[in-house]
Amino acid sequence: MRLGGGRLIVRPLRGNHCYIEPGCFIEGAGSLYVGQCWKGSRPVASELKLMRGARLSVAGRFVIYSGASVAVSPNATLQLGSGYISNDVTLHCFRSITIGHKVAISKGVTILDSDSHSINGGECSAPIVIGDGVWIGMNVTILKGVCIGDGAIVAAGAVVTKNVSAGVLVAGVPARVIKTKVKWQ
Repeated sequence: MRLGGGRLIVRPLRGNHCYIEPGCFIEGAGSLYVGQCWKGSRPVASELKLMRGARLSVAGRFVIYSGASVAVSPNATLQLGSGYISNDVTLHCFRSITIGHKVAISKGVTILDSDSHSINGGECSAPIVIGDGVWIGMNVTILKGVCIGDGAIVAAGAVVTKNVSAGVLVAGVPARVIKTKVKWQ
């Protein structure tokens, strides 16, 4: 493991699993909390897995709540701004996933930048970018190659297969624009 610039703090809470292979690069000036538990909830183990050559960058305060699985494949890059990933989230980074600042990712969300298999010789991985101030509702699935613009809201249960413009609310399978000029707090 090589540490980059800044004073990144990675704090796995007791009972959680962090697996970091040699040759990873971890950088940033932020703090990453793995396995945080919501007040009054029973803790469930979380997992943070960084494979050889993986890059993790954390710019602000980012929390991975209990029961989440975050994996960064060899030579892939995960960039975290600030915000949180709630319970039972699966985030598997095979190439590149970027999450902006003040992002709220609800329970049961799946974020995958790869299909894991090529179909008819097509590209099986493509980067995902989630902008600043984005709210992702419960049980959403975000697939490879998607960019979600700043301030967007993804409604519960949506499957995001295409880019989402800034400041819109999307819902459905596949996700489509329901409202424009939205703001959340």
